Amino acid sequence: MAIKGSKNKEWWKDQEQLGFVFERAFRPFQEVHRNTKQRDIVGVLRQLDVGIIEKGQKAVSAFVEIQKRAGKVGMKDFGDWVYKMQTLAAKELMALSEAGFTRPVFKHVKQLHAKSVKLARIYQIPDGKIEKPFTQFMGVLGQIENKWGLAAVFYQTDKDEISAMPLGNVEEKVFDQPRGDPRVSLMDIIRGIKKDVAWQNSQFHALTINLEGRLSWQGDTLKRLMICVEYRRKVANVANRFFAYDEEYPMKHRRGLCVVANLTLDGKPASNGRICCHPH
Repeated sequence: MAIKGSKNKEWWKDQEQLGFVFERAFRPFQEVHRNTKQRDIVGVLRQLDVGIIEKGQKAVSAFVEIQKRAGKVGMKDFGDWVYKMQTLAAKELMALSEAGFTRPVFKHVKQLHAKSVKLARIYQIPDGKIEKPFTQFMGVLGQIENKWGLAAVFYQTDKDEISAMPLGNVEEKVFDQPRGDPRVSLMDIIRGIKKDVAWQNSQFHALTINLEGRLSWQGDTLKRLMICVEYRRKVANVANRFFAYDEEYPMKHRRGLCVVANLTLDGKPASNGRICCHPH
């Protein structure tokens, strides 16, 4: 999933996106909506960082409040969230914070909201190590330099004979044009039709190129070329950032890891990071 927004995006938005991705991974059988709105019991429209709706229902059954600040969540913010839960008639509040929660918040949750409130932290960590089952979440690895992958090329001559063409240096100028025009390579041909093909990244495409005598190869006039080619976007300059989702209450444990990868695609900086979630 892509993190939407520009480089002028508000600084807390990445944290909201992370919370949304985690909640969607944890709740596969519920509808999870980011930055949504719901009317409370008196008709006032309330904004929700993440709203969770049971299948077949219209009103939220739970919602998520996310805070990215240097300090821990205190009683004022927590009290506002609890009031929102009550006026929305929601069954559950999930409070996510980067820095954590003050002791009075834990005390109130344990004594007054033990069955309706969960507390968790989302924060950046140095790597993607997972203690159990002792593995590592690697994120986006390395780079893809070779943009094209060719599996097979067939050619049909003006005699209607179809034969396989050996795959050598696909940039070598092996095709002759009429009237002594410069020779072209197989990649010249593919690049010439690139804009006319609906390319799907990392999938093979079967292309049929009607030449009708415009090219020849090793003395044979070509009627058409049939090419099986894979298009891969060029990936480079990969930088991974790892984030942990640690539940603080009711059970203190790590629920998941997430990686945000910033990279360049086809030589240009990607406008959106790529985000992956590993619940466990």
